[in-house]
Amino acid sequence: MFEFSNAYKASAKITLKYNYRSSKAIINSAMSLINNNRNRYQKSFKTTKDMGMYPSVVRVEDFEEEAKIIREKIASRVKKGGNYSEFAVIYRTNLQSRALIDAFIAGNIPFISYDGVASVYNHWIFMDILCYFKAALGIEKNNSILRIINKPNRYIARTVIENALNKDGDLIDNIIKSGALNDLQIRKLYELKDSLLRIKDMPPGKAVRYIRSFAGYEEYIRDYAYVKSIELKLFKEILEEINSSAESFTNILDYIEHIRKIAESVRNKYRDTKKSDSVALMTMHKAKGLEFDQVFISGAVDGIVPYYRDDAILSADLEDERRLFYVAMTRARNELWIVVPKHRFSQKTSASRFIEEIDAWLKDYKCNIKSGDIIHHKHFGDGTVKEISETSEGCRIIADFNGTIKKLSLDVLIKNKIIRLN
Repeated sequence: MFEFSNAYKASAKITLKYNYRSSKAIINSAMSLINNNRNRYQKSFKTTKDMGMYPSVVRVEDFEEEAKIIREKIASRVKKGGNYSEFAVIYRTNLQSRALIDAFIAGNIPFISYDGVASVYNHWIFMDILCYFKAALGIEKNNSILRIINKPNRYIARTVIENALNKDGDLIDNIIKSGALNDLQIRKLYELKDSLLRIKDMPPGKAVRYIRSFAGYEEYIRDYAYVKSIELKLFKEILEEINSSAESFTNILDYIEHIRKIAESVRNKYRDTKKSDSVALMTMHKAKGLEFDQVFISGAVDGIVPYYRDDAILSADLEDERRLFYVAMTRARNELWIVVPKHRFSQKTSASRFIEEIDAWLKDYKCNIKSGDIIHHKHFGDGTVKEISETSEGCRIIADFNGTIKKLSLDVLIKNKIIRLN
């Protein structure tokens, strides 16, 4: 857009400055965020709606708890007469949908995945782990072993495997007895047999950790990422998500059945029309152009939003990430929740740096409150500002709430989003 006016010098510039979707509080917060970008056309939106509800920052323990709290908030609203289609959950990466899908299916919350059926559960890394499980339990054993026999690399040639498949008996034993292997290859196959025996009786979470470390799968992933020049962080996040999904199960068979039900449910839900009464699940990229009465932004922690692979992020990339967060915020018509998990994969997280940026407008908002204004207090309801004064402890107001006079700290009210102008 910056280059357009240089290429077409006779063109006219028309600024679309009215927002008919979101409340004033959401627009003001979103503008406070995006105004931190330098590489943009400066503009100020006006909204036709009243102040509405401030965006709420909800702090939770981890991503599993986040999914459950979102589910409970939606279920509570629907129970009071709302519709599932009023809600959207927006996240930065599709990996985040795993915990949400698990929680929604467990709570019978209908949903539509705008990103299709792609999730951690049909990623090839998950399929590898699942085949370790199936091979350990003897489920589709030969097909499962075929997938994992060289993950990590045990240097077993395809011709040796094909010949062993044509014989009766255990596939690994047939390969060992083929006479085509050296001592190293034979030792690695015996280690595989031993691993499968151990995995068989482990709870799924422990089994995933065993496969990653003792069976050598994480080393295989590291080598694969290096050879393919792919960032290792993504693969490690997938492995951590698999671990998280498996931790609540006591045996592998139950976990496999859970995965089967999840896959079937997601496929069926994706076939549903997006006009059905369902919660919308989507990435920030997919959210562009859409709008919902109530929006949850999931996983608002540094490293996810803004998303970066190392400890630092380039300025241009940070601006792109800020635009995505702005898009997510402005999908909301009436209410916006921004959810901040304190931990991810048992590691402490930091709240997204964007959260501090969205409150900048409140400083100017405080200065605009004057005597005679009608305010809405979370606890006292509607009231009229009678007096404003500056004290050594900050700005204070005297307000009349239906005959009840209250002396209040305006700084505290604004900071904690307890009042809003009507």
